[in-house]
Amino acid sequence: MNHSFHFLIMKIFHYTNRAMTTKTHHLDLFPGQPKILQILLEHDGQSAKEIGKQCVMDKSTMTGLIKKMEARELLTRQPSAQDKRSMDIFLTEKGKEKALQVNEIGALIDEQALYGFSDEEKETLFNLLNRVLENMEVNHETKSR
Repeated sequence: MNHSFHFLIMKIFHYTNRAMTTKTHHLDLFPGQPKILQILLEHDGQSAKEIGKQCVMDKSTMTGLIKKMEARELLTRQPSAQDKRSMDIFLTEKGKEKALQVNEIGALIDEQALYGFSDEEKETLFNLLNRVLENMEVNHETKSR
């Protein structure tokens, strides 16, 4: 089974997701929320739709997570400068602190996963995985139509 791409990716996701969930549990975050924090730390002020696309989450899941995070004062919503019918989501100071903690945890998980890889091997791996992602996104968008 270790020569089946989808099986290997599934196993890698399982272990990295479990590590992230376990290590962020003490931050009182629900699954999915750490990634939202990381995305907003990199690009604050996005719509729920944009964040959901990056997190690969459906609209209802995103809405629920964002409401919970807003209630805990990790996020705030403001009318979009581009489209007044839409709301952009921003990190609060509390959210920013949590996002930085999540980034540190993510870096440790990445370090564990990529232990023993040279910089060149890491670059090659990321390039290949990004190509796979592009293939899957194109295939997904084609089938969604």
